[in-house]
Amino acid sequence: MRTIVTLILASAFALTACSEAAAPPPASGSTSASQAPTSAAAKPSRDLAGVDPCALLTAAELTPILRDTPPDPKRENADGQVGCAWGDGEFRGVWLSFATASAVPPVQRPVRIGARSGGVVEELEYTCDVRVEIDGVGIDLRAVASDKTDWCPEATTALTAAVAKLGW
Repeated sequence: MRTIVTLILASAFALTACSEAAAPPPASGSTSASQAPTSAAAKPSRDLAGVDPCALLTAAELTPILRDTPPDPKRENADGQVGCAWGDGEFRGVWLSFATASAVPPVQRPVRIGARSGGVVEELEYTCDVRVEIDGVGIDLRAVASDKTDWCPEATTALTAAVAKLGW
């Protein structure tokens, strides 16, 4: 069972990395999840240089997903993305990333991220990936845990908290 869950979580993480690396900026302003662009557009108007993604979620905000797993944040920057990972990376984890590049993954269903339109871009048995576009920057949050099958409400709440702290 542990091997199966590990393989599922590893596959989900690999799919997130692929989908995050290909996120296009909207033409201007925030974009509705159902109207997300599918090709490169204008240069992002937000600077990620001063953003510390690990400071955008507190232990209390992560508790609904991580439960008793220590947050243990790890900064992850690669391929034009800025990100942070919390949790054990195997049975419970949260990944928050910012991308300013190309194609947005298709939205499975719209969700509200605070006052903005966002979307669920991937929903698997133990995983939910929600995304919102703000001024050409895609902000993605993936929640993974092996003891529940619908993580989208918690992922949406966590992404809403992170976006609120950005002040964008």
